[in-house]
Amino acid sequence: MRICWKDLPRFTGVFSFHEHDLWATIKLKNSQYKVDEPASWPLITIDNIQKSCGMCTGDEQLTRFVAYGQTTMRKDLEMHPSRLRGQSPYCRRWPFNCSETDKRKYQLDMTDREQYAFADYMQQLRQTGLVAVAESTFNGM
Repeated sequence: MRICWKDLPRFTGVFSFHEHDLWATIKLKNSQYKVDEPASWPLITIDNIQKSCGMCTGDEQLTRFVAYGQTTMRKDLEMHPSRLRGQSPYCRRWPFNCSETDKRKYQLDMTDREQYAFADYMQQLRQTGLVAVAESTFNGM
């Protein structure tokens, strides 16, 4: 079943470019949040980022496993067009924002096919321990 941006929870906390800090903040506001379940990810807008961090220098890397508003992703990719050229599969970092060919999407959603591909990717990450590290961020909350 397609996941649409309209169905995602809205982010209301303090944004951080440090992923473990952001994931912990999200988990405090939304106990259902899981890095490996895109339907639980919050939608973060440019307003959320600017309210928390001010103007970005452009050196920051957007945190994984959340959905970003179109303006946020467009501005990030305008500052760093190379991010879509072979560095890593951005469709796995930001599957709501980037297609499987690592092009910016113009509609924030995830198709069934994209969800299956992301689940396979997360299974690979589980084997390397990344998902366990992300989940350990939430221990004690």
